[in-house]
Amino acid sequence: NALLGETGEEIAALVERAYRAPELRKQIGRGARETYETKYRPDAVALALIKCGETALSDAQTEDLIK
Repeated sequence: NALLGETGEEIAALVERAYRAPELRKQIGRGARETYETKYRPDAVALALIKCGETALSDAQTEDLIK
């Protein structure tokens, strides 16, 4: 869902390729939308943060039991 290049020339060639290929642009757009929907929507981010907090709390409780 992205155009990735390491040099300015590579990136320019990729942009030109996408400019000339409407289907490629649509494919990149669909992939970007899917990435947003699964990883970056506010509810997805909130859920990830909750899981992170639960893991941190669980780890802290486990460390307390070990001490």
